[in-house]
Amino acid sequence: MAVDSSQEQVSQSSVPRRGHYCLLAVVWTALAVYGSLVPLHYSQLDFAQAIERFRQIPYLRLGIDSRSDWVANLLLFIPIGFTWTATFLVDRRGLLRAFVTAVIVVACSIAASVAIEFTQIWFPPRTVSQNDIYAEAIGGLTGIFLWFILGQRLTNWLRSYSAAHSANQQLDWLLQAYFLGLVVYSVLPFDLTIRPEEIFRKYREGKIVLVNPIFRHGITLGTIYEIVTDSLVFLPVGALVATAFKSTHQSIRPMGQCLVIGLMVTSILEGVQLFVYSRFTDASDLVTGTLGVCIGAWLTARWRSQRHETASVDNAKFGWMWLALAVVYSMVLCAVFLSPFDVTHDKHLIKQRLEGVLRVPFSALYAGTDFNAMNQVLRKALWYAPLGALLAMSVSKLRTRVMPFIFCFSVAFGVAVFIELGKVLIPSRIADLTNVVLEAFGFTVGIIITARITKSLTRVNATTPFEPHAICGSNLPSRSPEIHPANE
Repeated sequence: MAVDSSQEQVSQSSVPRRGHYCLLAVVWTALAVYGSLVPLHYSQLDFAQAIERFRQIPYLRLGIDSRSDWVANLLLFIPIGFTWTATFLVDRRGLLRAFVTAVIVVACSIAASVAIEFTQIWFPPRTVSQNDIYAEAIGGLTGIFLWFILGQRLTNWLRSYSAAHSANQQLDWLLQAYFLGLVVYSVLPFDLTIRPEEIFRKYREGKIVLVNPIFRHGITLGTIYEIVTDSLVFLPVGALVATAFKSTHQSIRPMGQCLVIGLMVTSILEGVQLFVYSRFTDASDLVTGTLGVCIGAWLTARWRSQRHETASVDNAKFGWMWLALAVVYSMVLCAVFLSPFDVTHDKHLIKQRLEGVLRVPFSALYAGTDFNAMNQVLRKALWYAPLGALLAMSVSKLRTRVMPFIFCFSVAFGVAVFIELGKVLIPSRIADLTNVVLEAFGFTVGIIITARITKSLTRVNATTPFEPHAICGSNLPSRSPEIHPANE
């Protein structure tokens, strides 16, 4: 794909570049290998016996129930093929180079797939089958194909974010990226079906409901958790609905229009999930999703109407206000993830549960389905992203002697560790340091995005007495019914 001179100039100062793709490829490949071997239950086996077993691995006939696992293996290798191809071809031309790269990446993807499946023989209860090899090989090929189709265009689109200077430009980019991710998430794990008998089977299994059973038992902690989580998912969609196709000089779209558009968007996404076998189609999601859209639109309207008025107000006052909100939100997190506070005083049980905290990272996620694991990752990130955002907003208004990013990260990390260790004393909770890793990802994304936008605001608002690096440093550049807070 040709790259014009203006794009080449941008590529020298904007991300992602070749080094970023290489780092991402290495990290994702390592995660794929690790995830394929979790929970790391090694079993002694002679190499000759392993070879013989590998020769006899079966080809399984997959039903609709197992289709999501096959698709999960395919999806796991798409980023591998895409990022390794990008490492060698981004900003580069030439058919011969492209052909040689494609051949090498294809060969390495297939070799990696075979090696992973072969290694799984030593790590029961992992299932080894020809289906997984085919799925992973197809995933690698798909990633390569996607790079040739839209790789350079996607790279330039990503660079438009790092090159943007105004808060409006950056927010528009982030909201578009989030909505695109939400659409893809809505059809995961891609076990699609249009066969009436399979849709009827889905209904018989309780995956198509008009009112979720948790809402029939009154207001409980589980109900609040579901409502808040589902609403949080659609908050950024509300911001996009309020500002999409509106110039910076126009007013925010009226709330009535946002309500109608939000209902349409949630209805379409929920309707699509009807044809995804493993997903639950719940009419209650229309209410929580539309509620999230309306709240997001209202918050966007308030933010845009007041952002130019804060220059004349004491910045320290706003800083302490954001910090107080961060404290309140930390208390909310404690209430959600530590209730019902049935603390045990049994020292033996406490010691046993404390040892369980140090279990193999991500092994607890292996017990469920791949989609359930991904759902838990996203939910924990969504719950902790606001904490990072609130801390970043407070630091942007206050002068601190500690490096701002370190301050925000340390406070949020302390809250996450405190909550996870608190679960040790509560038998109805599962304490796992894996949760801290996932939550750290959530609040780090919240810190970085808020820092990026706030730095842009300081460029727009010339009267602000703070420099852009005052937020996070000079170079800092985001339901499944079986999930319940009691299980986290």
